[in-house]
Amino acid sequence: MADRPRDITDLYLAPVLLAVDARIDELGRMDEKALVYEVALDSDIPDITRSMREEGLIKTITHLIDTHHWTFSWDPRGLRLTNGHHTFVLGVPAVLRAYLDDKPGRLSGRGPAGNARGPRPQREPGAAAGPGPPGPAAREWKASRASPGVAKQSPGSSIRVMP
Repeated sequence: MADRPRDITDLYLAPVLLAVDARIDELGRMDEKALVYEVALDSDIPDITRSMREEGLIKTITHLIDTHHWTFSWDPRGLRLTNGHHTFVLGVPAVLRAYLDDKPGRLSGRGPAGNARGPRPQREPGAAAGPGPPGPAAREWKASRASPGVAKQSPGSSIRVMP
């Protein structure tokens, strides 16, 4: 290894490396649910496929960091930074690997069925399809709508409401 930077790429290596490593450390201290939220917020990319999660996590890691033309990709050992013939890999914490691998324990809001709200509750055979009979407010609203074209005045108001 050289004692002094050989070119501008070497000169920018340390600030980029330190900033990226600090961001990886910050994200690695989050729990799974907070990490999912942070990636969604910073990257604005859905986490449906592994490639989308990789792209989203890279955008989250590099968010607000001047990368000085270093490119980022995923390596089996971690996050690879490349610029020309310069390349190296930073290791990532287990929570970031679990996010990328979409392990079953990940708390992304997905239920066991894989959809966003979890499994759909089963209805009893012969049960009514709706939520039940309308309450008094719904009946009153329907009754007020029963006579169209008649001007009505709201109680305590000088505004006339036409249904």
